[in-house]
Amino acid sequence: MKKYVAIFHEPTDEARPFWDACNNEKFLLQRCGHCVQTVYPPKLYCPHCGDEHLVWREANMKGTVYSFTHVFVSFNADFWNSQLPYTSLLIDLDDGVRFVSRLIGDDHQEVRVGDRVQIKFVSVENRKLPFVEKI
Repeated sequence: MKKYVAIFHEPTDEARPFWDACNNEKFLLQRCGHCVQTVYPPKLYCPHCGDEHLVWREANMKGTVYSFTHVFVSFNADFWNSQLPYTSLLIDLDDGVRFVSRLIGDDHQEVRVGDRVQIKFVSVENRKLPFVEKI
């Protein structure tokens, strides 16, 4: 099984609840208390109406592949070479937001626009990241 790597930065205050939830294998999204739109990535204000009342809620962890790319060349020298090849996905989550993640499983599996996927948390350097697998 491949050992996954990542480059981590300290989360912003508005994103910290998202990352803390991931460490507990929960996927949270914000919802505006005024216009009830789902918000991602985490924000201080609703990008739809400007309201400050954003609440966290547990989200559905399934979605549909909107786009993808297979990565065969390391973009960060030797650090990423052990990860090659991998597939990066743009996913339309069932909760109505678009999310970027990485496909896990067989490195050579076929993926298509429209495939159904679900979030699966993977431990990377003492953190859990929301990667996705085909369903």
